[in-house]
Amino acid sequence: MAEVFRARQPQPVGEPRLVAIKRMLPAIAAQAGSRAMFEAESHLGTLIQHPNVVEVLDVGEEGGQPYLALEYVRGLDLGRFTRFLTREGLSLDLPLAIFVVRQLLAGLHAVHIACQADGTPLSVVHRDVSPSNVLLSKYGDVKLADFGIAFAEFQDSLPQGSVTDHAQGKLGYLAPEQVTGDDCDRRADIFSGAAIAAELVMGRPLFGGGSELAILLAIRDAEIHPLIEMSDTLPAGLTDVLGRALSRNPEERIATALELSNLLAPYEDAPESALRRGLAELVTSAMHLVENGEVPPTPLVFEEVLDAALAADPHLRAVTEESSPDAGPVTSRPGPLYPHVEDGPQDVDDVAALEGGELRIVTAGGLHFGPWTYARLVEAIMLGKVGPFDRLKISGGKDRMLGRIPALERHIAPHGLTTTASEPPPKPTKATTLDLANGGITSALAWGALRRDTGLWLCEFGGSRKEVYLKDGTPAYVTSNLAGELLGEYLVARSVISRGELDMALAVLPRYEGRLGDTLVAIGLIEPVQLFQQIAGQVREKLLDIFMWIGGRATYHPDVEAPTAAFPLDLEPWSILDEGVDRRLAHGLEDERFEGRRDVPFTRCDPLPGGLDPNALPIPIRRILEALEAPSTVNELTYAFPDLLGGSMTSVPRSLVVLAHLGAIVLPE
Repeated sequence: MAEVFRARQPQPVGEPRLVAIKRMLPAIAAQAGSRAMFEAESHLGTLIQHPNVVEVLDVGEEGGQPYLALEYVRGLDLGRFTRFLTREGLSLDLPLAIFVVRQLLAGLHAVHIACQADGTPLSVVHRDVSPSNVLLSKYGDVKLADFGIAFAEFQDSLPQGSVTDHAQGKLGYLAPEQVTGDDCDRRADIFSGAAIAAELVMGRPLFGGGSELAILLAIRDAEIHPLIEMSDTLPAGLTDVLGRALSRNPEERIATALELSNLLAPYEDAPESALRRGLAELVTSAMHLVENGEVPPTPLVFEEVLDAALAADPHLRAVTEESSPDAGPVTSRPGPLYPHVEDGPQDVDDVAALEGGELRIVTAGGLHFGPWTYARLVEAIMLGKVGPFDRLKISGGKDRMLGRIPALERHIAPHGLTTTASEPPPKPTKATTLDLANGGITSALAWGALRRDTGLWLCEFGGSRKEVYLKDGTPAYVTSNLAGELLGEYLVARSVISRGELDMALAVLPRYEGRLGDTLVAIGLIEPVQLFQQIAGQVREKLLDIFMWIGGRATYHPDVEAPTAAFPLDLEPWSILDEGVDRRLAHGLEDERFEGRRDVPFTRCDPLPGGLDPNALPIPIRRILEALEAPSTVNELTYAFPDLLGGSMTSVPRSLVVLAHLGAIVLPE
């Protein structure tokens, strides 16, 4: 968004002062709302005066380009400092690590309590508390910088589009609510600050390693096991303090930077002057060693990506008629998918062996397909057009069974249920079948949530087949054989990427092990957080679509785990039931239950079905069930519970639909 220069600012008396000039890039300045955002940042900076916050000295415009004159910090940022420590095999003593964190928290607290000139609270959320925005000076100072994506109350008045609606902070330091795209307040900054604290205490990032999507998943689920595993080596209580600040639920998180700082104070058991001096010495040493090192790799630019795409497939435009493969998993499953099949040694163990070859398929039924591109083959596997027992020939060579090729097995449905395999694995011995014609998925998910089921619902309707995996009653993963529900098509349909951009990504897909998500991020077509949120939305929609089926059946297979390499959902089961039933109500699919019956009483079943504990139901549904101890009509219930879920007109019918699927109420004749 901006470029930064070092400059000298003339002073009325004495030598010019060294300052940092942050100037908006011309291309950014031309975008709608960008100038307003820059002005908001400058306004915010002038209102916050604190020794642990980089000071905004001046605001101006030169040649039509706005700029900020900022306090110049002689030193380096915390990210470069920690890399210096790692490279030199050094670590911070605990009191010094806590000193750095508490200085950062002091600045963060000043940001959070900042007010307008008239005393009106700004309710600032920094949203990008990360090592690159924490500056360390060679004098031992710690300063929080960069309010470019901070949010404050006065930004409500900015032009539409000038305030971003998705998280832009550095990936490993985002809060769970930033990853999922939910609203965030200053407690998101507390989480980020605690992630930095954990890193300094541990000597390595808390959410590091793996792909970008793997990091985001770990943050979403607040997987802080690396910190917990070190608890025996840390002072008593420190892990608990950081764990509270790193709570997944903001309501359970330490509420303010000041509170967290006070809780950490006992671990800073050394004089501040000594700690500041020790930090100054380390920063000075780091400055000398870092100045000429750590040159980041040059990212691919659009032209290079396009050249690579054309080189990979000179008939690139022919790909436009093909659908996109879905996103590959974050990590691949270890070992062969079908180890019981004897097919001899395999020589196709990576994607490179498939790239550029002429790929032909012979199915177990004798059908022939091809020649196909690698992307087309992946799509056919994911849509169930070919399966693990079909065979692949590469440029006329020896044919190999698809399920025994490591480079392809990650794309094969984990239990063979959505493929057209001629020899599917044996089905589980116990199964339950539901009719999906009248919203049977509601019964499946509601009972699954109550019983905390782990297993697989195989849903089929016409040519559509979906696998819905439950883990302890929560929808954990969904697969589909519908082309329109693949990731690429989903992104194109929502104008996240264009058809041409999808074609370009498909052409270079083999370079990224067949993972469309990783490919899109690598070539700069989508940001990791945006991709994460889009994949979550895509998988959620696969499940919600089943609520709209007007036929079909679902078969339950207990104790079947979701594939470990899948993108795990984070769906609260009753929330997805609310949304799914709402869709059915909105499209008239539940009219038969209520048509002409709004003044006819519903009755609670006595006794309730076995295994149905009213206390396990969500409060709105439980309140309706309790009210039905005396027969009541829809109109009476709506009048009796005006506050139910904010007074939504569908809240009572929705609860009645769920209770009907649970067999807990008797419908009026």
